[in-house]
Amino acid sequence: MRNSAHHEATLELAALPADAMLMIAAILLGFAPFTSEPHLFEKVRMLLHGELVRPLDIFDLFWHSWPMLWIALRLLTPNVACAVPGRPEGRA
Repeated sequence: MRNSAHHEATLELAALPADAMLMIAAILLGFAPFTSEPHLFEKVRMLLHGELVRPLDIFDLFWHSWPMLWIALRLLTPNVACAVPGRPEGRA
């Protein structure tokens, strides 16, 4: 029984954060800073040109892209990663 409760709690965490929060985070982190070239665009350009070598730049690429990667994961696995026993299919 305890194992089942742990499994259900783990599945609940897979559905966090909410889709709306992920979208807000993707927009804010993806386009920050808003005044000059966004860091995400700069880091992707550096990656494509083979210039992404400093650990700080690699971390920055990950930091500004994680919400988009999480959204992509949810879109690719809608009923696997976020299915919760006892609830209808999909996220609640």
